[in-house]
Amino acid sequence: MELKTITSRRLWFGLVFGLVGSVAMLFATKPEPQAALLEHWSVQVNLAVVDQANVIPVDRVVGRLKPARRANLSFEVQGRIVERLTEPGVRVERGQPLARLASGDAQDRLDEARSE
Repeated sequence: MELKTITSRRLWFGLVFGLVGSVAMLFATKPEPQAALLEHWSVQVNLAVVDQANVIPVDRVVGRLKPARRANLSFEVQGRIVERLTEPGVRVERGQPLARLASGDAQDRLDEARSE
């Protein structure tokens, strides 16, 4: 029996020694703690003065404008236009002059007509 007890004691000592050695190796080889960098938060606040205003939505579209009615202009006499008396798209009355012709062209035609 003595042999069995010696073998079992050696076994127990071996196990305990192995366990203590393993624990000692784990503590000896554990990594060093890393220094953690702490971020400091700084908050910047920007202030703006807000005024109350009515906002009207704007739609932007692409296209062409065409007049509802189109007028064909014709002149009784020929000549060079020296002054435009109205702008496109402006409403005009009947008999209102639209353009002024160069007086020299009209005078030449009048003189020619008189000479005939």
